Amino acid sequence: MKTAQNNDVSFLLSLFQSLVLLVAWPTGKKGCKGVDFTKITTRDMMDPAYREKLSRGNIGVVQGDASGGIGSIDIDDDQGAAEFLDLNPDLKDTLRTKGARGCNVWFYPDGWEVPKSCRLKREGKPWGEWRHNGCQTIIAGVHPSGVCYAILCPTPAIRYPFERIVFPPGVTGRYIHSTQTIPTAPSIPQTTEQTHRPQSVILCKPLCPSVYSEGNGFLDQATIEILLEGTIPSQSHGNHDLLFTLARRVKAFAQGRPAPLGEAELRVVFLAWHHSAADFLRPDQTWDEYYMEFLEAYEDVKRPGGEALVDIAWRAVSATDCPLPPAAALFVDARLQKLVALCHLLQALTGPNPFYLACRTVQRLFALRTHEQAAAWLRLLRKRGVIVEVTKGGPASMKATRFHYCAGAGVDQAAA
Repeated sequence: MKTAQNNDVSFLLSLFQSLVLLVAWPTGKKGCKGVDFTKITTRDMMDPAYREKLSRGNIGVVQGDASGGIGSIDIDDDQGAAEFLDLNPDLKDTLRTKGARGCNVWFYPDGWEVPKSCRLKREGKPWGEWRHNGCQTIIAGVHPSGVCYAILCPTPAIRYPFERIVFPPGVTGRYIHSTQTIPTAPSIPQTTEQTHRPQSVILCKPLCPSVYSEGNGFLDQATIEILLEGTIPSQSHGNHDLLFTLARRVKAFAQGRPAPLGEAELRVVFLAWHHSAADFLRPDQTWDEYYMEFLEAYEDVKRPGGEALVDIAWRAVSATDCPLPPAAALFVDARLQKLVALCHLLQALTGPNPFYLACRTVQRLFALRTHEQAAAWLRLLRKRGVIVEVTKGGPASMKATRFHYCAGAGVDQAAA
């Protein structure tokens, strides 16, 4: 258990997948006149004076869409908290905090329908609250009873389908019904009908939704881990170069996205780096100085580096439950089928834009003896109408070849 009395703002921010808005309250208060948490903005969060104010008193977290969708279930007493966690073991490993009694279980609600914030009762008596839009919760400082707020589980908040949550029998709310069994989420059809003409570009659905973001969606933990690979210092005095390497990898990932990364997403990546690099950071350089260095490096990057987007797609298609696209049926070799799946997902991740894929990258991923064999595999996909070459790469341009995943004759043959 970790107390949050020291109000380490950087540590608190690292407990969330995206930038959350923090509220500065007087010590020992849950609220007071003159403080309107609905008016807090990201500009406030970047203000050093406001950050200093946060460190001097209680800290609240604005919940709901204003803070990336974070919500929490506030349970009034210890017995109710223990019962809830026994019914929902997956939530034992997400951020959990406590005031005087009970606890707050923090998570990002996924699913078909996220209920509105509401009070929860059990057989007519108060049991807790579901807090999302329009709410805020104190996470650090001193409780009005005099005890310090504590972080029972300092693990970053996870994403979790709200439909899977099981409340103890008899617990209801205005927008939540009593649950006795785990509800079943509606099934998602796996078949996709494609009626494109030959050589038309497919805007394909992602094979692995967890690595795909609409617009400026949030980064999942697996994606962040890939972006951080090779950028965490193992000794002092190497932070500057490694931070620039991180900026190059993130820029390479961002260029493959349908929409640019927003500041909230950049902040999430930096928070993960700063937390992992904590043992080797300079004591005379503040969190804000490191963050500004990262942002400036990101803006200055001329040649994005690394193959983060390809590695993210590779991890997804390597999952045992990842389905194959229809065009994979054109090939007998399971490795070629997997290459088709990789191209399919890369197109999904890049939207209408062409995706990069180098022969040497294919050689590395499939452990081929030569990059010439990898080039032959890509030519085979082109001949079967699975992909089309958009821009030729090579040593002169220092860039990988760009492709589009196509419907073409390949999909028609596979369907036949």
